[in-house]
Amino acid sequence: MTIRYQVNVPVDPQAVVTLFRDSGIHRPYDDLQRVTQMIERANLTVTGWHGDQLIGIARALTDWCYCCYLSDLAVDPNYQRSGIGTSLVKRVREEIGDAVTLILVSAPEAIPFYERIGLPRTDRAFVLPRKR
Repeated sequence: MTIRYQVNVPVDPQAVVTLFRDSGIHRPYDDLQRVTQMIERANLTVTGWHGDQLIGIARALTDWCYCCYLSDLAVDPNYQRSGIGTSLVKRVREEIGDAVTLILVSAPEAIPFYERIGLPRTDRAFVLPRKR
């Protein structure tokens, strides 16, 4: 199976909605306008493609010199556990470089994945949740 990875290529918001919904990530997949804005306003996206099918996405916000927040990591369930999520994180890291800290807030069910790929845990994060 050949997976093609691309950085900052245009992606159909409906394909992202479908990927979010199918992957199990908790995102507003019932709000196409919001997902469209999420994609358009991110300044780093890495996508995984099998042929013309979007099978993975890493969406991040970064200043390119100090920190990068990895906001979304989603992989189609038919392709999970095949290294695609790991490759997406690795490619985000390659894009931002070693001088930039990669930060993410994990859903509880995703913690084992991030530990397995070697991301260290911290107890120093704080979150002020959305009101809507």
